[in-house]
Amino acid sequence: TAIEFSRVIQSEGGSMSDEVVNAYRRMFQREPNATELELARQVVKEHGLPTLARVLFNSNEFLMLP
Repeated sequence: TAIEFSRVIQSEGGSMSDEVVNAYRRMFQREPNATELELARQVVKEHGLPTLARVLFNSNEFLMLP
Protein backbone atom coordinates (compact mmCIF):
# COMPACT_ATOMS: atom_id res chain seq x y z
CA THR A 1 0.00 0.00 0.00
CA ALA A 2 1.32 3.51 0.76
CA ILE A 3 4.37 2.16 2.56
CA GLU A 4 5.15 -0.28 -0.24
CA PHE A 5 4.59 2.48 -2.81
CA SER A 6 7.19 4.68 -1.12
CA ARG A 7 9.62 1.76 -0.85
CA VAL A 8 9.24 1.01 -4.56
CA ILE A 9 10.09 4.55 -5.64
CA GLN A 10 13.21 4.68 -3.48
CA SER A 11 15.93 3.65 -5.88
CA GLU A 12 18.48 1.29 -4.40
CA GLY A 13 21.02 2.09 -7.09
CA GLY A 14 20.70 -1.23 -8.90
CA SER A 15 20.13 -1.79 -12.57
CA MET A 16 16.78 -0.90 -14.09
CA SER A 17 15.88 -4.59 -14.27
CA ASP A 18 16.76 -5.04 -10.59
CA GLU A 19 14.53 -2.09 -9.66
CA VAL A 20 11.63 -3.49 -11.68
CA VAL A 21 11.99 -6.95 -10.13
CA ASN A 22 12.20 -5.35 -6.68
CA ALA A 23 9.01 -3.38 -7.38
CA TYR A 24 7.12 -6.54 -8.40
CA ARG A 25 8.38 -8.40 -5.34
CA ARG A 26 7.28 -5.63 -3.00
CA MET A 27 3.91 -5.02 -4.63
CA PHE A 28 2.83 -8.52 -5.69
CA GLN A 29 5.11 -10.88 -3.73
CA ARG A 30 6.27 -12.38 -7.03
CA GLU A 31 8.69 -11.68 -9.85
CA PRO A 32 7.54 -10.33 -13.21
CA ASN A 33 7.34 -12.64 -16.19
CA ALA A 34 9.46 -11.79 -19.26
CA THR A 35 6.75 -9.67 -20.91
CA GLU A 36 5.98 -7.76 -17.71
CA LEU A 37 9.68 -7.13 -17.16
CA GLU A 38 10.20 -5.71 -20.63
CA LEU A 39 7.09 -3.52 -20.52
CA ALA A 40 7.93 -2.28 -17.02
CA ARG A 41 11.49 -1.44 -18.10
CA GLN A 42 10.05 0.65 -20.93
CA VAL A 43 7.81 2.53 -18.48
CA VAL A 44 10.74 3.24 -16.16
CA LYS A 45 12.95 4.33 -19.05
CA GLU A 46 10.32 6.73 -20.44
CA HIS A 47 8.56 7.93 -17.28
CA GLY A 48 10.56 6.91 -14.21
CA LEU A 49 10.18 4.53 -11.30
CA PRO A 50 7.40 6.50 -9.54
CA THR A 51 5.18 6.01 -12.60
CA LEU A 52 5.82 2.27 -12.58
CA ALA A 53 4.87 2.18 -8.89
CA ARG A 54 1.57 3.91 -9.71
CA VAL A 55 0.93 1.53 -12.59
CA LEU A 56 1.51 -1.51 -10.39
CA PHE A 57 -0.56 -0.07 -7.54
CA ASN A 58 -3.47 0.51 -9.95
CA SER A 59 -3.28 -2.94 -11.53
CA ASN A 60 -6.09 -5.45 -11.37
CA GLU A 61 -4.03 -7.67 -9.02
CA PHE A 62 -5.33 -5.45 -6.24
CA LEU A 63 -8.93 -5.80 -7.39
CA MET A 64 -11.07 -7.78 -4.99
CA LEU A 65 -14.17 -9.52 -6.22
CA PRO A 66 -17.01 -10.30 -3.79
